[in-house]
Amino acid sequence: MFLSPLRAIPTSAPAQRPTHPSQLASFMNITVIGAGSPGLVTAACLAEFGHDARRFDVAA
Repeated sequence: MFLSPLRAIPTSAPAQRPTHPSQLASFMNITVIGAGSPGLVTAACLAEFGHDARRFDVAA
């Protein structure tokens, strides 16, 4: 769904992690290095899909 910058972002609960072993393989631990705007959005989207996404950035 496309949202224009003027519309509110819908809030929803993050995806639940599966518990069955055959479903666990599709979820990953992901590290995003360089968490500027694109890195932050990438990590947030991956976390929304249920992945364990962590982001790291050097503060200037």
